[in-house]
Amino acid sequence: MHFYRKILPKRLPLQLWPRRQLCSKLPEEAKEPPPPSNVVRVRFAPSPTGFMHLGGLRTALFNYLFARSRGGKFILRIEDTDQERLVEGAQERIYEDLRWAGIEPDESPW
Repeated sequence: MHFYRKILPKRLPLQLWPRRQLCSKLPEEAKEPPPPSNVVRVRFAPSPTGFMHLGGLRTALFNYLFARSRGGKFILRIEDTDQERLVEGAQERIYEDLRWAGIEPDESPW
């Protein structure tokens, strides 16, 4: 279980790097954090190379719910850069699948 203790010297510290703070500190004179300057905008950009799978629907749902919880926008963008594998009618089917799940994009190609 603790195999590393057998090969490392006993006095070697296991934490080799100092802990870092994950958020920045406000200057001393600032009383409140500045107001957010941008509205939350999330996107879902599936490739129309086939039908939407459950993982894609899950990602779209997470993004949609996050945008709604923050008062932001959910954007549907079709990533059609792979023209060789493009499936006819896949774009429309992706949009229909999102509507079936109750996900209405605020911005979309339609």
